[in-house]
Amino acid sequence: MGDAIDTESNLSSSVFENIALSIGIDPEPFKAKNNLIDESLLERRNTIAHGEYADLAPNDYRSLADEVIALMRDYKTAIENAAVQDKYLR
Repeated sequence: MGDAIDTESNLSSSVFENIALSIGIDPEPFKAKNNLIDESLLERRNTIAHGEYADLAPNDYRSLADEVIALMRDYKTAIENAAVQDKYLR
């Protein structure tokens, strides 16, 4: 049996959208965060994974962490709403 959700080994905005759609969440409100996902997170992750130095000042880190936490909270709320509305059954 294959994975129900394919992350393609790295979360990108397109993978994020596919996951959202697969569980009944409208990805449109999250599209404004595509740059955050693809460049601020995925690009930095790939840089570090390939042994390169990723420079991130403390204030930039705090700002990035705040954005990621806000995105996660919004996504959690969307998941809860989808569960209450049985959208995952469609």
